[in-house]
Amino acid sequence: MSQIGLPSGTQVSTDDPKIEFKLEEQVALIFLSDIRFMERNSCPNQLGRLCSLDELIKGVKVVGGTIGFTRNPGEDSNYRYTVTIISDDEYEAAAIPRRAGLGGFLSHIKKRFGDTYYNPKGAATVKDQKLGGILIEGATFLSK
Repeated sequence: MSQIGLPSGTQVSTDDPKIEFKLEEQVALIFLSDIRFMERNSCPNQLGRLCSLDELIKGVKVVGGTIGFTRNPGEDSNYRYTVTIISDDEYEAAAIPRRAGLGGFLSHIKKRFGDTYYNPKGAATVKDQKLGGILIEGATFLSK
């Protein structure tokens, strides 16, 4: 496993509440944002369903090519990522810290809308702090 850094010049923040995320946490938020993009757009529009994390890692065939990650989230030594499909239009994506000192994230999405939660002390649940808009300035890990 390797450490995955932020793409050059990229910064991640939230608009409510304002939180100073560690570099590793910013990487996790980018992966969750990329998962959310593919589950909202590519999978339903191209396959008519939600996709497993393995499918997202391998890439989703879309008109004109394949969309996926430029970096494999499985190579992140700081987090373990999961996608749990609950129903045809509901899923959870999580970034679970592999070591103490990192916060965890959980996105719960239903009908393409939902919230992301943050726990500064470990794995997050829907009972943890809800994050407002996640702002990513710069590149992500999404290939197009």
